[in-house]
Amino acid sequence: MKKLIQLLVFAALVTTLALPTLAQGTTNTSSTAAGAQDEAQAKVELYKKFTDNRTANPPAAYEAAKEYLSKYAAKDGPDDQYIKYLNKWVSSYDKVAKRQALIEAFNNKNYTTVFASAKDVIADYPDDVDVLYLLVKAGYLSAATGSDANNADAAMYAKKLIPFVQSGKNPDPGKSKDEVLGSLNYAIGLFLQKTQPAEAATYFINAAQFEGTSKKDPQTYIFIADFYEKGDYATLAKQYTDTCKTPEQVSSQSCVDLKAKVDNVVDHIIDALARAIAYSNTAPNAAQLGAARTAWTEAITNYYKYRNNGADTGLKELLASITSRPLPKPGEAVTPSLFPASTTPTTGSTTPGAASTTTTAPKTTTAPANTKVGTTTTTSQPTGKTSSSKTTPKRAH
Repeated sequence: MKKLIQLLVFAALVTTLALPTLAQGTTNTSSTAAGAQDEAQAKVELYKKFTDNRTANPPAAYEAAKEYLSKYAAKDGPDDQYIKYLNKWVSSYDKVAKRQALIEAFNNKNYTTVFASAKDVIADYPDDVDVLYLLVKAGYLSAATGSDANNADAAMYAKKLIPFVQSGKNPDPGKSKDEVLGSLNYAIGLFLQKTQPAEAATYFINAAQFEGTSKKDPQTYIFIADFYEKGDYATLAKQYTDTCKTPEQVSSQSCVDLKAKVDNVVDHIIDALARAIAYSNTAPNAAQLGAARTAWTEAITNYYKYRNNGADTGLKELLASITSRPLPKPGEAVTPSLFPASTTPTTGSTTPGAASTTTTAPKTTTAPANTKVGTTTTTSQPTGKTSSSKTTPKRAH
């Protein structure tokens, strides 16, 4: 089977390069030395060895071609038709062989070798969507082992692939265009989440726009919630705590505006957590997500009470309808309101979290069920405590 695959792979070399024939020349014994006759005959036989194996046994043909070039390229010169042909054939063979070696390294789960050879292969085949897709999968599988070594390269290749898929070149015929685009955006988010969280969040949000696995994966939204919580929320909440302490400060326009920013970020966290919970209930592995769902529900309840005057009224309805709502983009106000029409969410000069002093401070987790959730503390505003560890989710792309 392996030899059959090789023959199919290298068959293109036969059809793309026209073969010149090296005829057996006649010799004049009165004017040609015996050594020259022998050399001419050896040259013909070596070229014949190449032509005889070119289709049936490309590796043997490759060795014959290399030997021919090493012996006669300098003598015959670069413009000799046989030298020109063999140089092209060997160059094409080398490109095909490197591509095939990359595929075999992937099949053998040798991802270090895959990415070490990827640059040369993509240079030879810049439009090869199959290789680009394989590199994205290699990056994902490598990340699933806990290694971040190939994340940057995998993200780069995924970004290269997206325009091809958008133009109609689908590397995975078993999946729809939207499914592939969603998976590619999700993968980029995964690859970048540690080093470039803001950019990663954009790709996770992009992934949620396409119908398919990524849109319905709870982890997509947990990554988004994690970005808001560790990024804008942590920064703004600290700024509010540091600068809005006295009643006069709290009522100042700067603190009112700052509080509004804090609340907007909290709304984004609530929205993302609600989607994670909703999709976890209908996921194929819903039972396995039980512990995670409990932690996410505790987190969203605390955030929701902070914004809803200490009550969870309307939360159940929000969870039931969240997947039909548009996913808000970073910086946008979350509309329509997440809270009942009869409720006025905490705004203005109210200190974050002051609406319910008995409510424990919100905390959320981006972790799967087996990850320890951070402890809850009491504070005057949402603390955004998260788990300090997180395993890489496993999903097919």
